Amino acid sequence: LTVSSTLNYKFNARLALRAGAVWSRQSYDFFRESWNNDLKKMERFIASDGQTGTLQAYAQVNYKLSEKLTANLGVHSMALLLNNSRSVEPRASLKWDVATGQSLAIGYGIHSQVHPLALYFYSNQLTDTGNSYPNRNLDFTKAQHLVLSYDRLLNEHTRLKIETYYQSLYNVPVSADKRDAFSLLNATDGFLLERLANNGKGRNYGAELTLERFLHNNFYYLLSGSVFKSEYIASDKIWRSTRFDAGAAGNLLVGKEWLMGRNKNNVLGVNLKTTYVGGFKTTPIDLEASRNKGKTVWIEDKTNEQTLDAYFRTDIRISWKRNRNGFTGTLSLDIQNVTNRENVYSHYYDANAGKIRTAYQLPLIPVLNYRIEF
Repeated sequence: LTVSSTLNYKFNARLALRAGAVWSRQSYDFFRESWNNDLKKMERFIASDGQTGTLQAYAQVNYKLSEKLTANLGVHSMALLLNNSRSVEPRASLKWDVATGQSLAIGYGIHSQVHPLALYFYSNQLTDTGNSYPNRNLDFTKAQHLVLSYDRLLNEHTRLKIETYYQSLYNVPVSADKRDAFSLLNATDGFLLERLANNGKGRNYGAELTLERFLHNNFYYLLSGSVFKSEYIASDKIWRSTRFDAGAAGNLLVGKEWLMGRNKNNVLGVNLKTTYVGGFKTTPIDLEASRNKGKTVWIEDKTNEQTLDAYFRTDIRISWKRNRNGFTGTLSLDIQNVTNRENVYSHYYDANAGKIRTAYQLPLIPVLNYRIEF
């Protein structure tokens, strides 16, 4: 449940204010048990339900320093009611209109992120007398963002944007009781089973290029590409690649519409989306140790030194929209991963087979949908 309110006020032609507040409430019901192979029994680590919320407030002023120079100055605050974590985040940007249809901009800001809620409810001692939640008071992960961008309108319906950025992360949860390579920056779910502390860091930097054609003559496209580096430091104080340090990524989105029917009030649409991401990082598996333990054992000192195959996926959407008096009906067929490419998700040790196996992401999936809009 979310309630929000925004105020926009224009003092004069050069100065404007935007301010607001957001209150959100979220209910939860978490439960996790895992098999302890050493003790040969199930252990319960997470069992909690209830509700919590966040409060946010923000204000920013837009001030035109001159005909070509515009400044934005603001502040954003956030509080997590679960543990009273709070953050006050200054943000600012400066935009220079170099020429007609061209601009340069620089921006800086601090941003905070609430962790997956289940993370706060890991319990290392579930008893009849009460629970111990070592992660209950974790602070937000925070990041300082610095962005420099160039924006240019090539014509009335085509835009080019080049952007470079640097992101410095801090307060990242890492292992609290041991020196190892674990960091929440590499996690893919929030059901983690260890005590954490906000002692980690990270950094992301790179450049992006975007070429966009707005819908014109019933045709549009969006082409983007980026090169980047993503690194982190955990409790062992060693800089490493994050799981997501793929090096490069690219996207192509293109679509065409045809007006059909006697009154041209029906629309046939075809859309295609292609995504490429360089291979994610993973950690080699110690096969012998995995066989001895009966579970996957990673080679700790080689964390994220192995690269998975690159990710590639193409989706196609065909739609037929009919406009009637009082409502619009749309029939669509979405074919996700139309080439049925086997994109690698991870490697793991199969205790039953005694060997390392590969887990793959979703195969080809057709989705037929009909929607009515009144």
